[in-house]
Amino acid sequence: MFDLVVVGAPEIDAFTAQGKIVAGTRVDLVKSGVAVAVKEGALRPDIGSAEALKKALLAARAVGYSTGSSGVYTQNLFAKLGIAEEMKPKSKQTQPGFRVANWL
Repeated sequence: MFDLVVVGAPEIDAFTAQGKIVAGTRVDLVKSGVAVAVKEGALRPDIGSAEALKKALLAARAVGYSTGSSGVYTQNLFAKLGIAEEMKPKSKQTQPGFRVANWL
């Protein structure tokens, strides 16, 4: 058992819901952004709105994302945009400990 847990917000929320962490004790340490990047020479996609991001994701030949918190966010984003099924065949999630950038 631990006295202190340092993990991403989704995990803290899940542990709290399971009664493993005392509700109201979460303190956010940092804010972490999620970004989009493209290979050198590729056109920069329009991601200025949810609809534009959706079109860019659907138009992409392949999409890579991590197993960390940003990967959880990405999977939830696909679902929120209503494109989770369309993204499955062209999305690849890294294995724990591997960086998405290693595939580039």
